[in-house]
Amino acid sequence: MALRIGFARSRDLLFTGRRVSAAEAFTFGLVERLSEADGLDAMLDELLQQFSACAPRALRNTKEQLLRFEREGAAGVGDDKAAEQALFEADGIEGIRAFLERRTPLFPP
Repeated sequence: MALRIGFARSRDLLFTGRRVSAAEAFTFGLVERLSEADGLDAMLDELLQQFSACAPRALRNTKEQLLRFEREGAAGVGDDKAAEQALFEADGIEGIRAFLERRTPLFPP
């Protein structure tokens, strides 16, 4: 948490135990999106559509790289194997073909 919101804010929250509003959490960078209660389903539907349009293997690889970066810092990220998987496996090939053919990619599940 301290790396995300800074040590001063972390101390404040951890030492006082105070609760923060959704707006304050958004300002701190603890949450990425805000929605009114009646707009939550629409926001989630839009987010799921965005995720489903992405290459599943590339998303998984990106998630693994980000988690590795959080744990190990820059030294643990960026190996050539990850780049090879991103470009030369099914998702990468389909993405390149779709780009060259000027069409939406159709990624296998």
